[in-house]
Amino acid sequence: MHLIKLNATESTNSYLKDLIQTKDVDDLTTVSAKIQTNGRGQMGTLWISEPHKNLTISVLKKWLSITLDEIFLINIFVSLAIYTTLDTLGVPELSLKWPNDIMSGDSKIGGVLIENQISGKRIKSSIIGIGLNCNQTRFPENLNASSLKLLCYKDYNLNRILIDITLNLQEYLKVLDSGKSMSYFYRLYENVLFKKGVLVKFQKQNGSFFTGKIDGVTLEGRLRIRTASGATESFDLKQVKMCY
Repeated sequence: MHLIKLNATESTNSYLKDLIQTKDVDDLTTVSAKIQTNGRGQMGTLWISEPHKNLTISVLKKWLSITLDEIFLINIFVSLAIYTTLDTLGVPELSLKWPNDIMSGDSKIGGVLIENQISGKRIKSSIIGIGLNCNQTRFPENLNASSLKLLCYKDYNLNRILIDITLNLQEYLKVLDSGKSMSYFYRLYENVLFKKGVLVKFQKQNGSFFTGKIDGVTLEGRLRIRTASGATESFDLKQVKMCY
């Protein structure tokens, strides 16, 4: 693994994306930044991170045989790698909020943004952006966020967490690139889904509300919800929002 440490950048994903346009970059090259001024989350949202307090990294993964039909597997394996790391650290009430938010109880502590480079029906490479709230203790009131320090009452060594996450990521992605059966990992992911089996309110894209229980995910990564009427529906990311 080649590690590039930056003092500051707008976005580690953007930095790595620009880098691979100008030179040949090794597989699993990782970029970390102490300060990220314009971090990005899912669906164009901003990822706000206090300087020097949190982990903001991006990892380049070159794929051997991943197809577009298997694209959600990347999300599953990245999320499980982070979950495994934080579980080892003893972070309480861990779960994964579909598709890839990292939760402790009802508070978000991390997120993932994966940008794929596609050729035909194959995924050539992915830039995997990871943001993790580590030592930050104040967040905007409108954000339901927390950090490792607030949850576990101690400061964390960012370099140690960086190493632990990247090592777990390498191990998980090695399995994904091996072509082995993935059903076991789907079950692992589903078993730690946030609010799985709990009756909660959802909002559809058209603004209407309904109640249901998360049942799991489809092979394509759509969220399966069993509604109060007993029917099971599946939704893409932009089609449904959980209200909790």
